[in-house]
Amino acid sequence: MEPPPPKPRLWLAVNAACVGIGLLVVVALSSWRSLSPLPPKPVPIKPATPWLPDGYKPVESSPLAEGSDEYQRIVRKADSVVFHRIGPGIYLPEDYEPAEDWIYLPEDYEPAEDWDPNSGAWPPAIVRKPESVRFILIPGGTYRRGDPHDQATDYYGQPITPHWVRVRSFYIQETEVTNAEVEDYVNRHAGDAAPFQKWLNFYTNQKRKIKPVERAQRFPAACVSYLAARTFARERGGRLPTEAEWEFAAKSRDSNRAYPWGNESPFSPRQLKKANISDPFGDAGLAATVVRGFPSDKTVQGVYDMAGNVRELCLDRYKRYGELDLAKNNEEPLEDPGLQLAYGPIDQAATFVPRGGSFISLPREATTFYRGESVPPDESPTDVGFRVVVECPGESERGHH
Repeated sequence: MEPPPPKPRLWLAVNAACVGIGLLVVVALSSWRSLSPLPPKPVPIKPATPWLPDGYKPVESSPLAEGSDEYQRIVRKADSVVFHRIGPGIYLPEDYEPAEDWIYLPEDYEPAEDWDPNSGAWPPAIVRKPESVRFILIPGGTYRRGDPHDQATDYYGQPITPHWVRVRSFYIQETEVTNAEVEDYVNRHAGDAAPFQKWLNFYTNQKRKIKPVERAQRFPAACVSYLAARTFARERGGRLPTEAEWEFAAKSRDSNRAYPWGNESPFSPRQLKKANISDPFGDAGLAATVVRGFPSDKTVQGVYDMAGNVRELCLDRYKRYGELDLAKNNEEPLEDPGLQLAYGPIDQAATFVPRGGSFISLPREATTFYRGESVPPDESPTDVGFRVVVECPGESERGHH
């Protein structure tokens, strides 16, 4: 007798149980997968934004320097002057390079071998190659502008009140701009030389009197108006110094210096006078002389003729120090007030401040803090010249000194 077949209900129950277990496993795995974190999607890496000093933009199509976030060439927005990169964060106007000839720098002032182009530090001196004109670095800082004893008055009898001013690093021309430099400019801009006509007349007369002619070429260029001087400086990639910059350089970065060399009088017994200024004892030359003609008239950093020879134009329009807001000056030094005139329009009704003494100045007029008779923008006194400064782009932003 054959055994009875298995009951269908039992087989179905076993089959259903297996299917149910399988479904539970699938659901469990699905739940585990849904709770597991998914791998993060890759985030695209944005290229670093190239660094630019404030007030500058890249020259069109200028590449980045190899291995850096800095453009090879940038342009100052205010006046379209182009600068080129010579090291990390260091830009100079085109035609300028670090100086290789250091013979005029004092021995204690950062000798050439200490400067490394990859250090991010500004070179102690630079040179404009076409004319071999040198410029000396004045590291920025805060100093006390004005008469440290608060006793002197300016040409107009106004107090030369001492007050704190903060200036940025800059380069200042080693000497006053010479006749040779202006002659070169006028020869290259013959169609735009009208502002220099008074200078040309004065220089032509000098060449008749001063022999050889090469000597006259080394005299400071006088009879150059404020307008003409600004035009010349811009073509050189620079500008006129502000009063604060000029005085900081003349004081050798020391608030208490009455003269570029210190506090000793320009005239002392048994010594030749230290600067080309009017001799109160009657031995007055009453004429300019070659730049660097008085070796003692030199700052610690190696800038010449800031006490004598010719007075020098500054950017600033004349404004009494009494008009400055000095209520909290000890805690809040002024940011260089003259920079507001660096690239803006010129006020034809204003007068502008020359600094330093000249061959007709008395010793008190040759001090580092004296403010002489201001001049209208189109006037050209025979004892007024100028020198050029070059900015250090972005030095306050990246901490370069």
